[in-house]
Amino acid sequence: MIDTDLAAKVNKYDESFVQRHNAILMAVNDCVVEERAASPWLVDQDVIEAYKALTATMKTLASGIYYESLPESNVRLSLFRRLKTMLEQRMAPETTTGEPVLKVSEAIDILDFLTFAAQANSSVRPRSRRYLDWICETFGYPQPQHSSGLIIP
Repeated sequence: MIDTDLAAKVNKYDESFVQRHNAILMAVNDCVVEERAASPWLVDQDVIEAYKALTATMKTLASGIYYESLPESNVRLSLFRRLKTMLEQRMAPETTTGEPVLKVSEAIDILDFLTFAAQANSSVRPRSRRYLDWICETFGYPQPQHSSGLIIP
């Protein structure tokens, strides 16, 4: 289900937004794909909730207060930490990537965009991995290998 507040912002996510923030969007995709490889039980809703928790954390940071809005489960928390570390590296004044320093307001816009994209490309089913599969298919990441140990002959 797409958040109505995010749907109202969809007009600001045009082609120039994607081009301007392509490097960070790809870095987020890298983090999500790495976390999926490390946590095969990761589902779309875990990713969406991690994005939302990061957005809430960044909004408090933008207001001058630092408070983490942590997700509830360990799977979500692990992805949250991975993404937060990457964003903090991009927001550090001395980045080694050669990319411009990411502003907190830009991070919030990017996380809103990613939350919208995840909700638009996910299924309402609680264990859906449609968004995760979409990332792999759209951006050329390898699909994870499924364990055959769960199949009973």
